[in-house]
Amino acid sequence: MLLDNELSVCDESAFGDTLAEFSLAFDTHSITVREIISERVRDEVDRINANPCNAMDVEHLLVKYGKELDAEQAIKQALDAFEQNEFFVLLDNTQTNDPDHIVDVRETDKVSFVKLTRLVGG
Repeated sequence: MLLDNELSVCDESAFGDTLAEFSLAFDTHSITVREIISERVRDEVDRINANPCNAMDVEHLLVKYGKELDAEQAIKQALDAFEQNEFFVLLDNTQTNDPDHIVDVRETDKVSFVKLTRLVGG
């Protein structure tokens, strides 16, 4: 069961398959999509830096394997990727394109990150 200030987060394929599930906690009930993306990336960077041998998709963060990741740089890259539609965010199955969209953590059950795959030549 999630606390009032936690969000259930899910990584999904473009076909709707669940790739990973976890929760993120926030200090406030009102946050932006930008803050959700930032906290999600910061959490991932912390886990990879703590145990780089278990990193399955370091290339996803656009860095070289074996180096300690810089959270702020990874966040900037993730936000740029969001702005360029390389992945999208669903809030309870409703897509948002606005990084400044305000989310009430108490009223949102699930945040999904869906990474898009480019077609060859596209």
